[in-house]
Amino acid sequence: LAELPVDFGGVGTTVQWHGLVTECSAVDYIVLGEGELTFSRLAAALDHGASPHEIADLPGMALRSETGPIRTAAPPLIENLDELPPPARYFDFQHLSLTRGCPGRCTFCGSPRFWSRRVRSHSTDYLVDQITLLVERGITFFYLSDDTFTLNAERVIELCRKIIHRGLSITWQAISKVSAVNDEMLRWMRKAGCVQISYGVESGSPDIRKRLCKDILHDQIPQAFERTVAHGILARAYFIYGAPGENRETIQETIDLIHEIKPLSIIFYILDIFPGTALYENFKR
Repeated sequence: LAELPVDFGGVGTTVQWHGLVTECSAVDYIVLGEGELTFSRLAAALDHGASPHEIADLPGMALRSETGPIRTAAPPLIENLDELPPPARYFDFQHLSLTRGCPGRCTFCGSPRFWSRRVRSHSTDYLVDQITLLVERGITFFYLSDDTFTLNAERVIELCRKIIHRGLSITWQAISKVSAVNDEMLRWMRKAGCVQISYGVESGSPDIRKRLCKDILHDQIPQAFERTVAHGILARAYFIYGAPGENRETIQETIDLIHEIKPLSIIFYILDIFPGTALYENFKR
């Protein structure tokens, strides 16, 4: 086991690759950014006994060299996500995603840097095929883990229609934005088994939301919660406190908003300043 190469990947690894390569001798290779194609190329190269010099020619990698840590050129993003092998053929899981990326610019989130604010999507057939395979193995509850699942209403409704058409008896939850839902979409989501939507509200203070670059209007928040509950879906709220500018008054604004929207579930976070976020870069400056 000690001779097996160790590879890291993911958002945090991509951002902090230099420190990992420099300080963590147990890590041999780092896959940067979108990992499927890069990792498969790395595995093939290692299988064929490639030298470190040859591996250093692979795009999307970070590793040690005789002259120190190096980072290779970034590969292009996968434009047709349906070309990826369906993981449900090989694994059991509950977290699914229709899209990658988010157009948002929230300063506390790593998605803008990792995905460059671009949104790419699987076809709805690809996702329904995944669900079908998993349902056949007895898995019937799912998390739609897209950054913002409801960005494209037509695609969401198309997905829901296909879930219903195939007779898939499932329940699921999704993550959304209060400015990205409407009654028709919510109606179809409930018909297709959606039981919960989590909304990133973050704060009841317009000033705090502005500081966090949370691009939503205040009136959109109660409207989204009222509509969601009216369609029989649990409306959950995410709140962050401790942001720059937070004080007793802004916290009270959040409390007042909670009383107004009456979410059936709330998740509170103390603000974490993660590397790779705009907030982290601001604090460094």
